[in-house]
Amino acid sequence: MTTYYISVDVETASLVPNTYSLLSVGAVLMDDEGYEETFHSVMGGIQTSDIEWEPTTYDWWIHPDQQDARHRINALASHVVPYKTQLLNAAEEFYDWLGSIKQADGNLMFVGWPASFDYPYIQLFFKNAGLNNPFNYRTVDVKSYACGVLGLPFDCERTEFPDWFEPVPEMPHDALSDALAQAVVFGRLMNYRNGNTWQKNS
Repeated sequence: MTTYYISVDVETASLVPNTYSLLSVGAVLMDDEGYEETFHSVMGGIQTSDIEWEPTTYDWWIHPDQQDARHRINALASHVVPYKTQLLNAAEEFYDWLGSIKQADGNLMFVGWPASFDYPYIQLFFKNAGLNNPFNYRTVDVKSYACGVLGLPFDCERTEFPDWFEPVPEMPHDALSDALAQAVVFGRLMNYRNGNTWQKNS
């Protein structure tokens, strides 16, 4: 049975999922051809109506340090289509995109960093649109996998990865860019685990 690894990242308006707190979703299919199959949907920006903001998360988004991330998401958010409509449309589009990847004899594997944060948002995303979750409960957490493969403590940070593993790609709080970065790290780890040590000389 084929496993299709999908690196997924979300940007949100809260630290705990609620019906109207998802801002954007980015996803990347990881395969032998690289990371060419992608999905990206921005449903809301900082000033979008109907978003249920958690105060601390809102403060994080409007902090000067997040200016670039804030400008990116605001630029991509629609100012015409209502947020709640965009949520439903995006869930259906993501569901269809995943369906176009998965064959009858395969399973989709959710890859996140941390999966414990992103996955519940995706569960609720599909549920609120009346769709079954195509991932079921198949998830991989990139950081935990990295610590296991590299022999590091499970509370390690990416700065503790071995020198030969560098550079760990930047994650600029853009859902698609972060999903791509996660995919690169996970791909390196899979290669290393399978005995391909090219990374040590790269």
